[in-house]
Amino acid sequence: MKDSMSVGVDFFLALDKIGASSLTDDDCCQLLAWMHYDRGATEFLDNFALVKDIKVAQQRLNIYGGEVPNVNLIEKFNEFCKELDQDVKPGWFIEIEKKYNLK
Repeated sequence: MKDSMSVGVDFFLALDKIGASSLTDDDCCQLLAWMHYDRGATEFLDNFALVKDIKVAQQRLNIYGGEVPNVNLIEKFNEFCKELDQDVKPGWFIEIEKKYNLK
């Protein structure tokens, strides 16, 4: 039996599949770049909003093992990752931390 977090995440994944997600493509790419750059795998597992949005972003970019990712969005993701190579964190990075109460 699924726990309540899994059921809630599934609901938002279904909404994304029909185009009813509140996340834009940029939001998805930025969120995954943020996660790739600054976080460990278990640090945020109890933050429902963050877990849900990461799952939606993963679905949108089609980055599951063995799948062909969405090439256009992977290019955007890579652009956001390059922004993180700078000494100053971009505004979107700070907004993610604020949105999910991470710092």
